[in-house]
Amino acid sequence: LRRDSIIPRVIAVNMNILEIVLSLTFFTILGTIYIVGYNFFKKRKPEYFVYFYLIFAVVRLLLVGSVILVYALSVESRPQVVHFAIMFIIMYVVMMAVTLSLKH
Repeated sequence: LRRDSIIPRVIAVNMNILEIVLSLTFFTILGTIYIVGYNFFKKRKPEYFVYFYLIFAVVRLLLVGSVILVYALSVESRPQVVHFAIMFIIMYVVMMAVTLSLKH
């Protein structure tokens, strides 16, 4: 077993863990902002809640697309970009389902 073949695998595993942790942090922050905004508009300005929901949905979608684009431009490996994009989109769908089930 050669040492130089082990090191790239360890770095790749650590990078995948880092990607997952950063993605979870990103979606946790977005979810928290949504819950706080939801509570604010539901209690203080219910007539504007529909606008908040639509604007936040667009902003969330643009942020997710931007993160995937920045990642794609910064990583040279196409399979790694595809893996990250699939993981990120799945996390986005799960976040949407969780936020809808929590508050609606």
